[in-house]
Amino acid sequence: MRRFVGLLLILLTALALAQDIVQLFREGERLFREGRYDEALAAFRKVVERNPDDGEAWIYIGTILVTKRDYNGAIGALEKGLAQPLPPAVAAPGWVNLGFAYQLGQRNLEKAIAAYIKAISLKPDLPEAHFNLILAHLAQKNFPEALKACENAFKAMGKLLRPEQAQATFEQILPSLPKDYDRALSVLKSLAEQQLPRPEFHDLMGKAYEGLQQWTKAALWYGQAAALAPQVAQYHAHFGWALGQMGRWDAAARVLERATSLDTQNAFALLALGIAYSELGRWQEAVRVLSRAVEREPQNWVAQVRLAAVYEQLGDLNKAMQQYLAALGIKEDPAVLNNLARLYLLESERAEAMGQWEALADAAGQAEKRLRRALQLDSNFAIARLNLAIALRQWAKAQRNLGQEKQALDALKEAEGLLREQLKRENNPALLLELARTVGDQKRWDEAMQLCREVLKSDPKSVDALLLMGYLSINASRLADAEQAYQQALKVQPQNADAMTGLGIVAYLRGRYDDAIAWFERALKVNPDHPQARQNLEIAKQAKERR
Repeated sequence: MRRFVGLLLILLTALALAQDIVQLFREGERLFREGRYDEALAAFRKVVERNPDDGEAWIYIGTILVTKRDYNGAIGALEKGLAQPLPPAVAAPGWVNLGFAYQLGQRNLEKAIAAYIKAISLKPDLPEAHFNLILAHLAQKNFPEALKACENAFKAMGKLLRPEQAQATFEQILPSLPKDYDRALSVLKSLAEQQLPRPEFHDLMGKAYEGLQQWTKAALWYGQAAALAPQVAQYHAHFGWALGQMGRWDAAARVLERATSLDTQNAFALLALGIAYSELGRWQEAVRVLSRAVEREPQNWVAQVRLAAVYEQLGDLNKAMQQYLAALGIKEDPAVLNNLARLYLLESERAEAMGQWEALADAAGQAEKRLRRALQLDSNFAIARLNLAIALRQWAKAQRNLGQEKQALDALKEAEGLLREQLKRENNPALLLELARTVGDQKRWDEAMQLCREVLKSDPKSVDALLLMGYLSINASRLADAEQAYQQALKVQPQNADAMTGLGIVAYLRGRYDDAIAWFERALKVNPDHPQARQNLEIAKQAKERR
């Protein structure tokens, strides 16, 4: 009898314990729903202390730890919970959260993907599982798998229209989109609602196609996301960028204007709109918008570079230099170093025209410094090698005029070596022409003229080659050849002030001062700021007076 009483007592104790656990579990659920996660966590921990095999309590514990970013703790709890037999409705979210913890806590995308796939197998229409799976594939840059996951999500939660049907509708609205964006959105919304009325999945589909560089399809899906959630600036920004990559910059600008009106601080939308304006040649608007993008994100390298390029188009070289320098402060890049050097070379040309030899030496030296660094970063950067040769030649010109002949010759020899080395790699007329200049500056006139002839064989209308041939012929005292070269240049470009100035110099050297004056005056009509024409005009007038 005692034995039975004892058994009865044990049964009663176990029943009381079970009721206590149920109450604790329900209390934990209530606290969780109210967002009181610390208290909920304490309740669920008491549950598993009393019953370590309560899988659902472990799932709650893991989920709460995920919200606290205690990913290792979450992984331990979720793995314990999922090791227990659980109904699919409970296990599926647990697998999603476990995948989330793997992805963010351990950076283990393979485990995360496996967890998301397991969740989908248990509950095929679970949006979070599909969403996270797609993001994981995108994080891997595995765009084909991301696209496949997107398609599976649409099939599980909605449906997919035939691609040709959706594409045909999209192409119909494209021409009118810049003028009536709202109508285009209305059509896109109808298209989207037939498939899946969840904009985030349309956006992910767009990202997958973007990764595959299929911009028309990316734009179609981004447009549907924007149509379903027209209040979300980022969806319009993605849509506008994809339209731009399709070459439809007018439509892109219209869409991106909507994005920036919805969120004036959206750095991506501002950058994309600035690029659209620059592609359309709307330079002042591009400066305004790109400046805002840089203010919003000073460390945005692309925005800094794009703003520099726009300033360059506007002829504001000082601001362009400042922006290129700012970009290089964020990240060294061979192309940006070359762009900055190119601006210094333009400064060197201005200094040369004004006879400011110290300024010429400084500008050419700054260019040389950047170009040497660009070639350190990319030894195969052909344009940088050509520009370095130009910078060395410009620096040599300054040194020669400052009385430093040896330094000038050393620089010219280095420039010549760079050019000959590059010519072994590629047959480029620009290299031949620069080599002709460099050889000419070493007073090897015949060799330089032969190089010009080689350029003219491939391009008889090369004005640069004809002008250089004229200059070299004058220095070699071959005035007839010089006159012929300048006349040919004028046939190609009748308003070329350099050719007119060259003909004026030929006339002056022949003692035909009236003809010389006439040529210099013609050159100044074309270009009133032409320094050589103005200087030589005064010399010719003085020579005429002395006659």
